[in-house]
Amino acid sequence: MRHAILPLSATGAVQWVGKGRTMSREAVREILERAEREPEIRAMLETNGYVVLEGYDLTPEELDAAERWDVPALRALAGLDPDDIAAPA
Repeated sequence: MRHAILPLSATGAVQWVGKGRTMSREAVREILERAEREPEIRAMLETNGYVVLEGYDLTPEELDAAERWDVPALRALAGLDPDDIAAPA
């Protein structure tokens, strides 16, 4: 389930509207799964992640890890083993 992003100001700050931590973990898992299944999504995450991330219910920490494409951090934030990297290298 995806949720809307509402702009808060002209500075680019955003408000993530969602159902909290459980939805957030599910969103991170979905992002990781899409990156594994769809090479074009993975390529976009590595270069222009914000395009793929729009509409996902992520915490600021998750958003930062996703924008840097830090797979171990994303796996840990999703409640997965950070050392068991499933996304292709």
